Amino acid sequence: DSPGRERHEPPQQVFREECSIKAHPAKRFTQAFLDKSTGEMVNKKPEGFIPTLYRLAEVVEAIKAGRNVYLVEGEKDADTAAANKLVATTNAQGSGAFPAELASWFVGHEAQGESLQSRVRVVADRDLAGYRRAAALYRLLTETGAKASIVLPATTEDKSDLTDHFAAGYSAGDLITVPLQTVQLMAQVEEIKLARKTVEQACEQAEARQALALKGGTEEEAAENAESAKVWAKEATRRLSRIRELADLPMEMRTSDAHLATAITDVRDQAFARVNDLHTSLDLPVPPSVLDLKGGTVVSLAAAAASRHVPGTMADDPSPSTPN
Repeated sequence: DSPGRERHEPPQQVFREECSIKAHPAKRFTQAFLDKSTGEMVNKKPEGFIPTLYRLAEVVEAIKAGRNVYLVEGEKDADTAAANKLVATTNAQGSGAFPAELASWFVGHEAQGESLQSRVRVVADRDLAGYRRAAALYRLLTETGAKASIVLPATTEDKSDLTDHFAAGYSAGDLITVPLQTVQLMAQVEEIKLARKTVEQACEQAEARQALALKGGTEEEAAENAESAKVWAKEATRRLSRIRELADLPMEMRTSDAHLATAITDVRDQAFARVNDLHTSLDLPVPPSVLDLKGGTVVSLAAAAASRHVPGTMADDPSPSTPN
């Protein structure tokens, strides 16, 4: 048992349901909890419920032996790890719901006069939720006193997880150890790419309205669509503020991984250039906030494509190289 704790956690079940909707896979998870007052499984979490770790008994034994424990996202990956002779665990309720009280299970303790300490290897899925989860768990574990590190699957496809890693023929030794700041930057890359999509959506709306204005129809309809195009251009400009915010990295983070920092800058430049070109195509004045990017003029996408670097080539692959 973990030091200072009694093991009275009630059973908890997680049900994974999968289907295919128009050739696109979909999944959902539901849970059941043991109501200790009735002895029955219920769908609603009982008052005073104490969360527990998946495959807890194996985790406890590994910690007592000072062995590595892999903290993964989801029961599927934990079972995959076990099939590959690793000790792994996870929590219920999704990537962003790790109960803080569970961190105490990973803290070292004394046994027969010797201090034992397992090393928790937090496995980050290769997506925004996975990077955020890994960074949050690393901070929680180290603040609690556990020894922790963050590892990535060797597979680099979007949303790759530990199961994909082993399915591709890799071993536990092929997992890529990365520092906390690298994972934070990888999350930042994914987040700024999502923000870039919202800017693109606004630009596309503006262009669609402008096309309708030029297509014909009544004079009133043309004026209405032209005005709507201006509104969407203004909205695209407004959405750039989030891009600017995400790209404003502290120097410590910027220098920790130049590749990822450059990827973030590239996405920022693409977004500002896109809005710059939008205003030009609509024959609208370019707002100063768009022109004033780091004190310089935004280069148009056409001009950037003709230069030695085509925007987006680095941002499309935010994965760091494998350390030796």
